[in-house]
Amino acid sequence: MKAIIAIRDAALSSYLVDVLNSLGVACSSQCVVSDVNSVSTLLSASGPEVLVFLDATESGAALLEKLEQLSRATNASLIVAGASDDPGEVVSFMRAGAKEYIDSRGDLSGEISGLLKRLTKRYDGAPSSGKLITVSSCGGGMGASTIATNLAAILAKEADACGLIDLHPCGGDLSPILQLEPDYTIRELANKGDSLDATLLRKSLVEHSCGIRLLAAPEPFGEGRALPATAITRILTLARREFPYVIVDGEDLFHNEQTAALAESDLVLLVFRLDFASLVRTQKCIHQLTHVANVAKEKVLLVAGRCGQPGELPVERAEKVLGQAVTECIPNDPLAAVSAINMGEPVISELPNSALAKAIERLALCVSGKSNNNDARPKQLSARIIGSAASLLGIASM
Repeated sequence: MKAIIAIRDAALSSYLVDVLNSLGVACSSQCVVSDVNSVSTLLSASGPEVLVFLDATESGAALLEKLEQLSRATNASLIVAGASDDPGEVVSFMRAGAKEYIDSRGDLSGEISGLLKRLTKRYDGAPSSGKLITVSSCGGGMGASTIATNLAAILAKEADACGLIDLHPCGGDLSPILQLEPDYTIRELANKGDSLDATLLRKSLVEHSCGIRLLAAPEPFGEGRALPATAITRILTLARREFPYVIVDGEDLFHNEQTAALAESDLVLLVFRLDFASLVRTQKCIHQLTHVANVAKEKVLLVAGRCGQPGELPVERAEKVLGQAVTECIPNDPLAAVSAINMGEPVISELPNSALAKAIERLALCVSGKSNNNDARPKQLSARIIGSAASLLGIASM
């Protein structure tokens, strides 16, 4: 792969050359020009895998015209570098033929590194659709957001990046859990209508150092809950093109935007607790998923959350009642969970040897297709209970 740079700022051009060469992209001094009109000549002497960096400070109409000309005449990847805060301007570049837009004010090395990984996958013919996994729960306080966040962090480590979508229209917790301050939320993105595209999605994501790219939930007590289901479907489609894995932290199983996400999901992780009330609700949730939301039963994985508490029901009993195996038991580990939240880090980064981190690592192996061996699940830590609760469970299973 080689690069051509047509940027008037000599310092920026020089820095781009250094970054590209350090990442293994050939960029000689002969391929650095200040006039965008010289690009066509350089392209005529180049092979197929070429990156062309163009200057966003070029006259707007002239740059758009040149992008359209080059996109028609070559298969080179056209990349605009600039410092625009106007999403509309960035969209105009993409529609004229640019493959990517990079912010020249930010971490250029990181931006170009990520750009190269995406383009390499396109050149190598890798699938353009990542795996979509929705994490939902049968009620509050089951640790679904902790599972979603740490699952995304593990998969980001494996794949260099992972999309994480906080689908809580009335306000979610993923931004404060990771101590991130997003400029945009899923509501603002969903309201873009026909202009919603990959460029707007990228600008709406906020990056965590672990590799998570978060699309944040709106602030609580905002405009109400409604999010257009068609927009959510579009966002998920775009996210799957950007990342090998996309994790959705879902709010429930019945609102329109939630069922839109469930319909698109490759897997749904349903988090429940090992107590009688939760099992009754879980039965109803499984019915909702498989009979109302039309999610295939084999796509639904049961995850027991906050395990190891005194008096909880045996996992084998839960499996009998629910009619399917429990994929993983996530331990109740408040020390690890709260310590990580207070540091703005996933548990798997802050306390990788904790029981909580290890359990979610096993879950990640399962959802990524590297392990489906339920026999490897650790034995339940809690004592088996007998008596009235077991009798109640027997009633629930009838």
